Amino acid sequence: MIRSFTVTASSARGLFLFDCSADTDAPPAPPESGAVEEAVEAVPPEEVEEKESKTVEPKAILARLGAKKGKVLINRKPAELEQELAPGDVIVTRGGRSQADIYMTDNSRVRLGPNARLEFKEAGQRVSVKLLLGKLYSWITPGTSYDVATSSAVAGVRGTKFFVEEKRNKSYYCVCEGTIAVKAERTEDEVLLKAGDDLYVKRKKAGEPQESSATMIDSLNGVFDELGAAADAAPEAGG
Repeated sequence: MIRSFTVTASSARGLFLFDCSADTDAPPAPPESGAVEEAVEAVPPEEVEEKESKTVEPKAILARLGAKKGKVLINRKPAELEQELAPGDVIVTRGGRSQADIYMTDNSRVRLGPNARLEFKEAGQRVSVKLLLGKLYSWITPGTSYDVATSSAVAGVRGTKFFVEEKRNKSYYCVCEGTIAVKAERTEDEVLLKAGDDLYVKRKKAGEPQESSATMIDSLNGVFDELGAAADAAPEAGG
C-alpha cells in the first residue's frame, strides 16, 4: 500500500505544498530560492552598525595585589599575586594571620590586615576605597588624592602615612606622618589630624583629637617599614 501525505508550509510571503510518497527515495523539491529570501526579514543596516558600536569599556585599573599571606579573596574568589583591582572590586582577608599588600598605580601602598574587607570605589580624580571591616595601613604618595570611607566617616588625605580600623559603629584613626581630614557623617566640620594624633568616631560622631601613645606610633611605623621594604622588593607590574 502506498502512503502519501502533504506538508503545507506557509509564510508571510507565500504558501508552499510538498507531496511526499512512501514509494520514492527522492526528497521533496525545495521552494524557489527567491521565495525563501523574501520570507527572511532583513536586518536594517543601522541596527547592525548600532550593535557593532556597543563595546564594553575597560575598567580603570587602580592597583594590584603585590603580596599576601593566608586566605585572601577578590570578589569571592581566591586572589592571585599581581591580580589587578578596579572600581567595584572587593578584597577580603580571612584568618588571624591573613593580610594583603596592595600597590597603587602611583606607587602608593596599603596593607589590609587580618579578617578585613576593603572595597575599591569609582576612581575619578581621587583614589577612593571603603573599609568595611578590619585594619588598613595607608602609605600614600605625596600629591595623590586619596579617600578612605568607613561606616562612620570619610578621611581625605594627600601624601601621608596613617592607620584606620573599622569595627561595628566605631572607627579609629591614627596619623604617623602628614595630615588627614576626617569628616563624620553627623558632624558638619572636618577634624584635622596631624602626625602623632588619633581620633575615634563613634556612631557617626567624631570625638576630639588626642595625642597617640608612643607605643602605638612605634608599632605603626614598624608596619610601614615592613610594607615599604616589601613593595621595594616586589617586581614591577607586568615584569
